[in-house]
This record gives sequence, C-alpha cells and structure tokens, in this order.
Amino acid sequence: NGLLSIDLDRPEVERLVRKINISVKD
Repeated sequence: NGLLSIDLDRPEVERLVRKINISVKD
C-alpha cells in the first residue's frame, strides 16, 4: 500500500484520507 508510506511522509495526506474515509462511511 503506497498510500500508507505517503501518509507517514506527509501527514497532510493522512488528513485527506481520513476525510475521504469519513465521507464514505456517511
């Protein structure tokens, strides 16, 4: 999963991923 590596290197991406995950849940 390249996204995980990007999240570790770039915390900003992690926030975007969380927002996307929350949107999907809703």
